[in-house]
Amino acid sequence: SRTSSGFLAGFRTDITALRNSQDILQATLDSVSEAVVTISQDGRVINLNSASQQLFGYSLAELKGRNLLEIAPYRRPADIGRRLVAESRSKPLGSTIRNVNTSLKRKNGETFTARIEVRDVEINGQQVFLTFIKDLTRQFQYESTVQALGSAVEQLAAGIVLVNNSGQVTYVNAFFSQLVDLRPQTKIEGLTIDELLKIMAPKILRMNVSDGQSIEAQLQNFYRNLAAPLAVNTKQGRRLSLSVQALEGNNTILTVADNT
Repeated sequence: SRTSSGFLAGFRTDITALRNSQDILQATLDSVSEAVVTISQDGRVINLNSASQQLFGYSLAELKGRNLLEIAPYRRPADIGRRLVAESRSKPLGSTIRNVNTSLKRKNGETFTARIEVRDVEINGQQVFLTFIKDLTRQFQYESTVQALGSAVEQLAAGIVLVNNSGQVTYVNAFFSQLVDLRPQTKIEGLTIDELLKIMAPKILRMNVSDGQSIEAQLQNFYRNLAAPLAVNTKQGRRLSLSVQALEGNNTILTVADNT
């Protein structure tokens, strides 16, 4: 720096601690599985962690300093960013948080739906916005698959009951209640398997096995031992076949087929 008398003055500052803290911060962000992008107040990319680079297909060098619109092709994120900047000026640092679902764009031009959580922080004396990004593509695909499977199961000509590893009914299709002659309003999900078998027992007239035990006890033995399909006659005149099968995670599926 030139002084007023024409001399040159040099200053040296030790930034080791600052660089170390920045390296620690970057290492921490890179260890997080969620994509994290740091955005300046004017909407430019300051930093992105490893998960972000994988998500968007950009390296830090390619995206650093570029406008948010490079990865957010629609105006909504930019509009939200402007509102966040305005709000943060009248609020304490760290209190500005926003969650939103929007469309983002990868380097190859592919767009995807993402959930973004934005919060303001101070880094090196500068207010910036950390955006935590979750790709919802797989979640939407999973939900779509589950819906399709649910619709298929509901249309099966068989009763289906899913029981978790705690012995609790987590799913039952409508046809099950019809086959075992339970009232439509009977709540089955949430019952234990023992409670369900107790409800079923009075509906059964006889079974193809008899060892002197009650029908309820025979049903429990059948379920506990994962026995071969069990033929039963209901008091409504149906002949049913009960099957039980173990699934992954100690879950089980009880299937009721109508052989009348």
